[in-house]
Amino acid sequence: MPRVDFYILDSSHSVGRLQFACRLTEKAYRLRHKVFILVESAEQQAHLDKLLWTFRAESFIPHGVKRAENREVLQPVVIGLDLDTNIKFDVFINLDCTRDIVPEIFDRIIEIIDEDEMIRESGRHRYRQYQTRGDTLSTHKIQV
Repeated sequence: MPRVDFYILDSSHSVGRLQFACRLTEKAYRLRHKVFILVESAEQQAHLDKLLWTFRAESFIPHGVKRAENREVLQPVVIGLDLDTNIKFDVFINLDCTRDIVPEIFDRIIEIIDEDEMIRESGRHRYRQYQTRGDTLSTHKIQV
């Protein structure tokens, strides 16, 4: 069973959510974990791609953007619009509030929730699903 962490941000600004995702990604990368970040749109994917290069001047997170046509993933961090369950990642960061819970193929699942009502409601729904599935759940309140 994966460990599922819900990070509850005290902001409704979408950039804060993406910047926090960058912080968590950097930490996981430094611990040598392979990270998959699921985004909800091509715009969010492009924004996060840029942000991973620029969110901190001293940071370097090698990453790639997964597209439907590229099946081979060589980077330790991948940003994608869809999940390929044939590729092994350690950490899954979910930024797509429109999908249900993710498969049990990850060691750790991260849900980043902010004060946007749609994101919060989606997070509550997924929390109940993870709970029903028997996953280990933790909640962390974060001030941004």
